[in-house]
Amino acid sequence: MKTIFHFLKELLKDTLDQAWTLVALIIGWLVLEGDAKIITGNLIMFTLIAWWITFWPFRYEKPEEDSPRDGDGDGYIFDGTDKERKSPKK
Repeated sequence: MKTIFHFLKELLKDTLDQAWTLVALIIGWLVLEGDAKIITGNLIMFTLIAWWITFWPFRYEKPEEDSPRDGDGDGYIFDGTDKERKSPKK
């Protein structure tokens, strides 16, 4: 559930990052008439759907794990303190 919420939040953020592009496309659509308006509206919708479909494989960054990692593979985690501890099993 947490992953789905994070994905939807990132998708909305990515869409809002394109706000000025969407505003320009909508203004262009509003000033057109007839068949040009229909074709442009269909292309805008197709573009948004293609953007949303390709979001997962190309632009989505999965949330990082909060647990520390064993960087050198020796089985111990150094977190900047005087104590070293065993890394958690995966």
